[in-house]
Amino acid sequence: MPRSDPLSLVYSNLDRVDDLGLNDDIEGDLDILRNLHLQKELSSENTAPSDAQQGDQEQKQATAEPDAIADYYGIRLSDEDIKLLSGDYWVNDNIISFYFNHLEHEVFGKHKALLILQPSIAFMLMLCSGDSDFRNNALPLSLHTRDVVLIPVTDQTHWGLLMISVASRSFRYFDSLSTPSSQHSLVTRARQLARRLAPYVWMKNGVHDDNADYDFVVEPTPQQTNMHDCGLYAMAVVDLLCERFFADEVHSLETEIHHPNRNCAEASELEPLPAKKTRPKSSLMRSEEYRCNQDIWECVTPEAIRAFRSELHRLAQETFSTPNSRTASPAPSR
Repeated sequence: MPRSDPLSLVYSNLDRVDDLGLNDDIEGDLDILRNLHLQKELSSENTAPSDAQQGDQEQKQATAEPDAIADYYGIRLSDEDIKLLSGDYWVNDNIISFYFNHLEHEVFGKHKALLILQPSIAFMLMLCSGDSDFRNNALPLSLHTRDVVLIPVTDQTHWGLLMISVASRSFRYFDSLSTPSSQHSLVTRARQLARRLAPYVWMKNGVHDDNADYDFVVEPTPQQTNMHDCGLYAMAVVDLLCERFFADEVHSLETEIHHPNRNCAEASELEPLPAKKTRPKSSLMRSEEYRCNQDIWECVTPEAIRAFRSELHRLAQETFSTPNSRTASPAPSR
């Protein structure tokens, strides 16, 4: 039985209340309802499409190009999303999610020791108000089983990056716009998120530890020269940290960031190296043109970021050029 519109039920019973002796105010309200009902009926009669018009509308809908024109490992970019990469625009979470999927599925492959958190999940964690709600969202991430976790953070006006380094019991915060205003807003949010995540990173006897000790370090980060490239810098930082994590010659992110000149022999004394990794194909920021071997941030220049934006625009256009789902073979899991 079809569900009735509540207003229609009211309208259908208006005539039954005429003889109830209601006061003038209520009678006036009922007159208004009767007029509205009459207007609604006349409007529906005048605007109802004919069968031919209905068929034309259905045909147009079936043949129209969809706004989100592909599915890329669960991520959809609309034409408007892709246009954000065509000029000096602030990139949104869809663009960042797309590039993180590109890194995870087609460049580096999945690795259980490294987790790149999607912006939507990070933002959801930042919005959780109650402890139980936060716990229900944090526990499935299995943060205590990771070596490194990369978390994009935002206050909806700026992007930064929070890195969890489990071995050093620290959170590392990267910000490409270290002005007093951004520091006051976003770094405060990052500190708050770190405080809430720490019990689920350094657990005790399999249970979250509310007294977990950790350091919070604001890392020197390449600085943007405008007010719209923060998302690109955050992606570039993730790109380079992942490249270093998977590179054959690098022991770990922690070693590379803080001891870039330590050789492999010295690094191997800290803990055994994992099984030999297959070097991934270059990511956008680590293409041969911008490859750097000295300082991890050497190639993150305004010029490189502009080239990065252009290459990412090209990648998005190529990826979403057809409405078919992505079928490329993913990089192997490790």
